[in-house]
Amino acid sequence: MSSVGARKLCVYFFWGGYVQEDDDGKVSYQGGSRDCVLLSESMSLDEAKSRLMRRVGSASKEEKLWYTLKFDRKIFLPLDTDDAVEAMFMGNEEHAFVYMGGRGGPLLRKKGDPEPDVEGVLQVDNRGHEDGPSGGNEERAQSVVPDEDASEQGAGEASLNCDERIDSIERGSSAERDGEGGGDKKRLRSGTNGDDVIEDGRDLPASGGYSSSSSSEGSGMEHANDGSAQSDDQMGKLNMWRKEIVGVGQVFPSAEAFRTSIFKYAIAHKFSYKFTRNCRQRIVVQCTASGCPFLICVRGSLQRNMVVVKSFKGQHVHDAGDEGEQLTWAKRRLKASMLAKVIEAKVRVSPDYSPVDIMKDLESELGVKLTYTQSWRARERVRMMVQGRPDDHYKILPWMCEAICRDNPGSTAICDLEGGRFKRLFAAYGACLNGFRYCRPVMFLGSSHLHGFSKGVMLVACGLDADNRLLNLAYAIVLAENDAEWLWFLEKVRDCLGELRPVIVSERLPNIIAGVAQVFGKEYHAYCLRQLSENFLREAGKHNLRKETTKHIVKEMFNRVAYATNAADYDSAMEELRQYKAPLADWIEANEPERWTASKFPMNRWGCMDISVIDDWSKWMHNVRSMPIPCLVTAHLEKLVKKMEKNKRRMASWANGVGPKIEQILKEIKGRNGMESVITVQRSTVQVFTLSLSDWKQIVVDLGSMRCTCNEWQMKGLPCAHAMVVIQKLNLSLYDFVCNWYKVPAQRMIYHQDVHPIKTHDMPEGYGLVEGGENLGPPNNIKPPRKPQVKRRRRGSQDRRAMTCSKCREVGHTRRSCTNVRANADAGDAGDAVGLDELFGVQ
Repeated sequence: MSSVGARKLCVYFFWGGYVQEDDDGKVSYQGGSRDCVLLSESMSLDEAKSRLMRRVGSASKEEKLWYTLKFDRKIFLPLDTDDAVEAMFMGNEEHAFVYMGGRGGPLLRKKGDPEPDVEGVLQVDNRGHEDGPSGGNEERAQSVVPDEDASEQGAGEASLNCDERIDSIERGSSAERDGEGGGDKKRLRSGTNGDDVIEDGRDLPASGGYSSSSSSEGSGMEHANDGSAQSDDQMGKLNMWRKEIVGVGQVFPSAEAFRTSIFKYAIAHKFSYKFTRNCRQRIVVQCTASGCPFLICVRGSLQRNMVVVKSFKGQHVHDAGDEGEQLTWAKRRLKASMLAKVIEAKVRVSPDYSPVDIMKDLESELGVKLTYTQSWRARERVRMMVQGRPDDHYKILPWMCEAICRDNPGSTAICDLEGGRFKRLFAAYGACLNGFRYCRPVMFLGSSHLHGFSKGVMLVACGLDADNRLLNLAYAIVLAENDAEWLWFLEKVRDCLGELRPVIVSERLPNIIAGVAQVFGKEYHAYCLRQLSENFLREAGKHNLRKETTKHIVKEMFNRVAYATNAADYDSAMEELRQYKAPLADWIEANEPERWTASKFPMNRWGCMDISVIDDWSKWMHNVRSMPIPCLVTAHLEKLVKKMEKNKRRMASWANGVGPKIEQILKEIKGRNGMESVITVQRSTVQVFTLSLSDWKQIVVDLGSMRCTCNEWQMKGLPCAHAMVVIQKLNLSLYDFVCNWYKVPAQRMIYHQDVHPIKTHDMPEGYGLVEGGENLGPPNNIKPPRKPQVKRRRRGSQDRRAMTCSKCREVGHTRRSCTNVRANADAGDAGDAVGLDELFGVQ
């Protein structure tokens, strides 16, 4: 038995015929029999199969059930497991198509092909379940299809006695009644299983007004176009929704189903409606245009929880003023509750379905233009339906931590509580921790703000694999980014790494500096060069170096200081900067150059000078940061599984034993001026060579120990330009002198262990009780006084639009701060005006 609150799906069941594909790609079912059955999401495969097979009676053992998804009706998927039943509910909105066919699926033919022999496929009566075995009184949607002209033009109200119709359905009697509706003769009879059937020589539409496959997709019915250019997808859904209301006698399983159908019907026909009566006994809907005769009246039945269309006038009469008024129908009628039902299937399949994508899809499919707020509220309502109340999300976190450790050996997952409420969470997967031992010992730290119900901050630690790609190590979800939370996170990371002590690269933030110094030691901490560069340019602006040309020169000087690979080059770059602007050189010496310059940092950071990998991680997690915490943990795990599998497959395409990113770095090194500056190469010993450069310097390259006196080879693990000259002269392979950190064997060891998703088959209901019997609840977050910031704040000149002075036409400052003495507002010279003191470096 299905649960009371379970979601129901109206299933169109076809057997004994074949599927025909038209020239335009649409499919329809020809021959055989068909019926409509309501299935519940809580049903197992055996229950759903039993309910469907009651309609058939007897079938061969070779016959199997096949279903389709909403997005493609030409792909048949086997309905053979409980997971397939769940997938059928997730991939369809309110109705689904199920076919009976052989092992390869139902018969499929193109239009114009010879008729297939379906006599031996399934020996059943074409009247459906009339001659089938006796069964229970399953709920099934039924309707009377009136004549098309009558339904479109509203030519009179059908005289079918709906009161007697409802009473007949409730009693399950076999009485027959004749009615007139649009000129068609209809007969009500009772099947052998106690269910009433309406016969009018046509296929019965399903719940909510959806017609069967033969009428909705393959009937070839033409609908009048409203004059606007519409795509095939848009016309297909609109044509289906135009049949939501078909006439008198149409049965809906509930009043809510009728409201959904009239909502879709109004979208397809583009008119605005109102409920002139909306009670438990009767619902009356009329068009809002003055004098328009459109009217639908339905009567409800409390015993069977169903409603039947009692009267229907489908004709609209609008004048010019009313036509303009109807253009605003979408703004008034597209409520979040209704839109949620339209996008429910997509949100269930893709929880990170963005509001912008919702706006684009509905405009292309239905011609409906939504606001961002409407699409966002509709998506959040679906998430509420799928994921439950936000307060209840935290109750499952303790079990999720246990499941992560159980399904992924070597993992660590901790959920800290405070007073029965969530405080923080830490997760690190064993496969990533073991893989990091074969990476370069460099770890990157960063953070990202969450946009979900309780906000919070996500702290993250990442590494780089052999191809300089992101490798997740650990993350934590905390309420605020402060000293205590960073210290706790770093302690957990240290416990996971064991004796390994990597170099840590992060922004120069007080919280991270204090935590790294206390947990790992200050000597392991390196600062991000990008942040220092932005601060340096800001300092240069204080000394009137604001023009783009001069800022470019200053930045080049700063990079020479930062990227200098030995003490001599560092001193030379500092002396050049001091001669140009002494305060800037003093600023570098006052900002701990031993923590961020390549030549002064005491340990090897393998050429990792910034935290761009953290930016990659933020983009990678962008779409899931608004999810509830349990969904975020699950989504992160799913993305991690896919990412690791993708990186593992990429190794098959590696050429020369290194990844494509490393190949690109080697090409850049080879294209530098270092190779052109070499004049002579002399062999000192078997593997040691001395190079004479054009600037009278001498460089010693040792191929055996893979070292160079310029120190670049040792710092990066990749041959420098000087080493490439020697390797090329000896006709050796360049890739033999690449450090093992970058080669295929290391990459295989990094990804040799798989990350497994959480198995939820044993997830208990109502789990989340902590000591003392208190339910685990959300944190006591204090809402900030202003609107929370969603867009990341850019620092310095990162991705910012350059300002242009309207006085001197130079880039980098405004008219108010312009100090160019040669600029003249009336002059027509728009070129750069540079002062003589700046041009020649005069102090």
